[in-house]
Amino acid sequence: MPKPTVIVYVDGFNLYRWALVGTPYKWLDLEALFSHTLQEFEVIQIKYFTARIQPKPHEKSQHIRQNI
Repeated sequence: MPKPTVIVYVDGFNLYRWALVGTPYKWLDLEALFSHTLQEFEVIQIKYFTARIQPKPHEKSQHIRQNI
């Protein structure tokens, strides 16, 4: 019997704050994360959304790193 399919919608800002802030890591393999946590489903698509950040006076290149 095939697994039910799922499309995952990600709030990037909150995921980053939940999973990466305070760690040395800046990247997260979303496909691996959801394949592991949603094992009873077939993840067919991941849609990632985030808010654009504004450069701060002390870190003027922050928005450039976000674009990358």
